[in-house]
Amino acid sequence: MDDENPAVILNIQRQPGANTISVVKAIKAVLPQLEVNLPASIKVTPLTDLTTAINASVDDVELS
Repeated sequence: MDDENPAVILNIQRQPGANTISVVKAIKAVLPQLEVNLPASIKVTPLTDLTTAINASVDDVELS
């Protein structure tokens, strides 16, 4: 994203009590279907994925 290309930012938040990892997996599963229905000039780019840190923490706990 830069000053020359317009962008739309969609912020998705999980509901209280929902599993963050499950929510992100579900979203990633739907993204290809969304992209197929968009014009080729529109790109879908995730900006933030909180599961990276969460998965690393889970891996650390499993290792311990």
